[in-house]
Amino acid sequence: MSRDVLLENALVVHHDRVEARPLAFSAGSVVGAAAANAFRIDLRDHLIFPGLINAHDHLQLNSVPPLHHVVPYANSYDWIDAFEAHRH
Repeated sequence: MSRDVLLENALVVHHDRVEARPLAFSAGSVVGAAAANAFRIDLRDHLIFPGLINAHDHLQLNSVPPLHHVVPYANSYDWIDAFEAHRH
């Protein structure tokens, strides 16, 4: 069973503004308010970027044909070697 989490004192960055507000999670999803017994994390002086996606992990799905592999790449160098065929 997962525990509710409350991220406190951080700045939440949106596409058009930055706001100081808490960010609560329950069962892995953002919720409007945290439970009274939520695990609290003080993120003072930190930024939160909701929905920010690492383009390196999703690039192959968006702009090039799928790379042929059976298991995850061991590291970024293996991925770059496989991707190199699409650069020519």
